[in-house]
Amino acid sequence: MAAPGTLGLAFDSEATDTGVHRIRAIDPSGPAARSQSIHPGDFLVAVDSQRVSGLPRSAVLSMLSGAAGTTSTLTLQQNATETHHVRLTRDAAPPSVRSSALSSERVWAKPPVVSGGAGGKGR
Repeated sequence: MAAPGTLGLAFDSEATDTGVHRIRAIDPSGPAARSQSIHPGDFLVAVDSQRVSGLPRSAVLSMLSGAAGTTSTLTLQQNATETHHVRLTRDAAPPSVRSSALSSERVWAKPPVVSGGAGGKGR
C-alpha cells in the first residue's frame, strides 16, 4: 500500500449552502508552498477540474487526498475575476500526521504553518 500523501495546505469551509472553501494556511515545507502560487486567503474552486463550490468539507478532503507521489491540479481564485491552476505532487505525509486523528484527511501537516495574517504575503 502506498504511503499517504500531503499537498501541504489547510482550508476553512463555510457552513453555508454556498460551500465556499478558502485556504487558511500552508505548510512552509510542503508542495503548496514550493509552488509559490498558493496563498492563505485564496479560494479553492476545483480539484482536478471538479468544482468544489457547494460540496461539504468531507467531500473536498476526499478529493484532495491521495498517495505520496500522485498529483492533483487545483483551480484557485485570488480575487473576483482571476483564477489560476496549480499542479501539485503530494509529498509523503509525516508520521505525526499519519498517526494523528487527521490521518483520514491526509491533506496537510498540522505544524508548522504560515497563516494569512497582516504580515502575510501580498499579491
